[in-house]
Amino acid sequence: MGMTAEERKAKHYLRQLLNSQGYPTYARILDKFDVNYTNNPNVVAYMEPNKGRIVLNRGVDARQASVLTRHEILHE
Repeated sequence: MGMTAEERKAKHYLRQLLNSQGYPTYARILDKFDVNYTNNPNVVAYMEPNKGRIVLNRGVDARQASVLTRHEILHE
């Protein structure tokens, strides 16, 4: 599917955030994933197994995105 410019920017920010929060391993693992947004109010986050894709709801804040990303990475 790929990422939009906005999603690439968000992924870069999220990697920096994970590093600053003391999660450098998660930041490195996130390199292997595309990060996509959804506006679906019924979706908070999910990942697609073996496809390297994490989808986050556009409405989550940075702290929530960090927790959700770490959670979704653990599914893989």
